[in-house]
Amino acid sequence: QQPPQQPPEFVQQFPEAEEPEVCVRPADIPSSRFLVVAALSRCDEEAWIDIELEVNGLDCEFRVDGKDLGIQRLAGEFWDGEGTIRIGQRAPGRFAFDGMMKDIRFFESHDEELRNGQTRSVLNKDYTDLLVNGEDVYDGVAREDDAYVFTGSTCSFLEVPESVHPNARQHFKIFARVRAASECKGYIIAKTDATATTRYWALGLMKSPKGTSLQFYYRSKFSDIGHCLVSVNIGRFSGDMMDPEYVVTGANPEEMRDTKAYRAQLREEAMRQVGTVISVREGVRRRSSIKPSGGAKPTRRPSRKLSSRKLPTVLQVSDDSYLQTDGV
Repeated sequence: QQPPQQPPEFVQQFPEAEEPEVCVRPADIPSSRFLVVAALSRCDEEAWIDIELEVNGLDCEFRVDGKDLGIQRLAGEFWDGEGTIRIGQRAPGRFAFDGMMKDIRFFESHDEELRNGQTRSVLNKDYTDLLVNGEDVYDGVAREDDAYVFTGSTCSFLEVPESVHPNARQHFKIFARVRAASECKGYIIAKTDATATTRYWALGLMKSPKGTSLQFYYRSKFSDIGHCLVSVNIGRFSGDMMDPEYVVTGANPEEMRDTKAYRAQLREEAMRQVGTVISVREGVRRRSSIKPSGGAKPTRRPSRKLSSRKLPTVLQVSDDSYLQTDGV
C-alpha cells in the first residue's frame, strides 16, 4: 500500500503569512486515533448547529438553527471563478477547522418566468452534497457514526473534485451542520484560486468564550486579486477577523480592481498629505525669517500653537505592502 502523498506547497503572496506546515503522515504516528479522540473530546460539550448562508444579488442572509440573523449588504457584485474547493481548510495548514461536520449542501438557482414576462431567481429544491463528494487526499479526516471528524491538523481536510463543483451564480445557498470545538478558528468550506490567495467564496467559523462569528468571504466583480468580507456574530463574540490576508476594504470597490492599483491610490493620497504638511511648515519658516525695517521695535504678535492641530499621520509604504489609514 502506497503512503499518502504530501500536500502541495502553496506560494503565499503576502510577507506576513505563515509558511504551510509539513503534513504528517498517519503512518508516522504510533496511534493516529489519538488525534481523533482529542478532537472528539474538544467537541464533547458543544452542540450541533445548522448554518444557512444565502446570497441573492447584493444581499447576504445568515440563519442559525432556523433563526434569521439579518441581511448583510455585499460591497460589490459577487463573482465566481475556476479554482479549488476544500472542506475544513483554505489550504494545507491555513485556518483548519476543528470539530465535526454532517452536511454541507449547496443549492444552485434557476430563472423562473413570471406571468408579466419578467423573470426571477429561485433556489433549486435539489442540492449537491459537497461533504459526501469530498476526497480525503491525505487520510486526515476520520468518520464517527454519520459525521466527519476534522482534527485541526494540516492534513485534515477534503478536496471536492472539479466534476461536482457547483455553479455559484448571483443566487445560491449553503447549508452546513457542524459541531465546532470551543476554540475553533477555521473554514467550513472555501473555494480559492490556484494559489489559495483569493477566496471566490468561503464560509468561516470563529469561536470565542463569549460567542461565535460566522464570516463569509467573497470575491467582488471589481477585484482581480483579494476578496471582501461580511459577518454576523452570535452571542457576545469578542474577536477579530478570522483571516485578514488579502481582504479588500473601502467605500468604493470599483476603484479596487486589483491590489496594485489600490496601493497606488493610497500612496498618492499619502503624498498629498505629505505635501500639505511640508507647505505649512515652509510657510511658518518664511514668516519667522522676516526682519523689521527702519530700526523700529517689532510688535510681538500672539503665537499660534501648531502643536494643538492634529496633523495627518503619514505611513511609509512600499510596492509589496499595504498602507492602512483611518477609514481604510
